[in-house]
Amino acid sequence: MFRRKDNLEGDDRSMMRVDQILREGLRSLPYPTPSVDFDERVLAGLHDSVPWHVALRNSLKPMLAAMTGSFLIGLLAIHFALQTPTPNLSKVKSSPINYEAMQRLIDSPNLSTLDWWRYSLLSIPPPRPPERMEAPALNHSEISPSHNQATV
Repeated sequence: MFRRKDNLEGDDRSMMRVDQILREGLRSLPYPTPSVDFDERVLAGLHDSVPWHVALRNSLKPMLAAMTGSFLIGLLAIHFALQTPTPNLSKVKSSPINYEAMQRLIDSPNLSTLDWWRYSLLSIPPPRPPERMEAPALNHSEISPSHNQATV
């Protein structure tokens, strides 16, 4: 799978020969010689740069143009939105609060959101909770005094 460099096969030798021919061909190509004042012209071009405030202005121009355009479009949108007439909203009368039904709802043992939904939206009175049973009154005279005192 992996070939070692010291064990060259026929394909590897032909590839090395092709590389060698290409290198020789590239070396034989003519190229222009740089002029004597080439370095001086490059350095002069670097020193003749624009002042910092001009460079800053030139780099900020696109951003300022976009900000100005979006600001004006936003102002126009607000202006036209304020000019549109508001729709007449019909006044909806709310039903009077039935405090007795709300108290029964709060006192119900199995209070759920469905009960509140039925009470508020459908105006169906919530189910009446079962009647509360009063605990029987204790007759303190029936309790013996020995039970009332703690033994030490």
